[in-house]
Amino acid sequence: MATLETFVPTMHFNLPQDHQFEKIASTVSTAPYHPSTPLPDQQGRPAFIVHDASLPGRMLESLRTYLQTAPGHHHAPSAVLTGGVAGLPRYLRDFQLIGEPTTMTLFSHAFAPICCAVEEVDTNPTQPRTAAQASSHNQIPDALYLPTRSAAPQLHVEFKSWSVFRRHAQDILQMGRDGVILELQPSETGSRSIIFKVSMLESKL
Repeated sequence: MATLETFVPTMHFNLPQDHQFEKIASTVSTAPYHPSTPLPDQQGRPAFIVHDASLPGRMLESLRTYLQTAPGHHHAPSAVLTGGVAGLPRYLRDFQLIGEPTTMTLFSHAFAPICCAVEEVDTNPTQPRTAAQASSHNQIPDALYLPTRSAAPQLHVEFKSWSVFRRHAQDILQMGRDGVILELQPSETGSRSIIFKVSMLESKL
């Protein structure tokens, strides 16, 4: 019988290799970012962006290590968790991507089994919670997820439409490959605005 220790690392939402989401084009522009003044000091903002190709593998290895001693590692995954993972590909198969709201919907459905896994692995009384939105350096995050109700935020989400992603993702990736130094300007646009919106968070949030 599978345990959470063996099941969680294999959670994949597989779709056929030739699958293509139905996409309806929308605007490729993204809102600029105008940080509040005075600008945060250097310790309060990103200094450079680096693409680390080894990060996914190292994260998976850290997960496997954590699962060896996690409170619920020896428990079997619940029917809710296994059913959520098994049913997601059927839901995504006919999903239509348009603007930013559809990205939020897709994320919420894909994130639900992950929240369930966190709850079962850590034997938390509650699933991860969405923090109240608050402005930080003139930026209100789309979502902040906490591992438990009272814990510090761990996941900052910035939703973008598939059109915006297609337009800017490659630029951001290339900036990371080049190790671009980031010097915050009074007004940031395009790919840089996305980077700073995700990064400019105060620890107190």
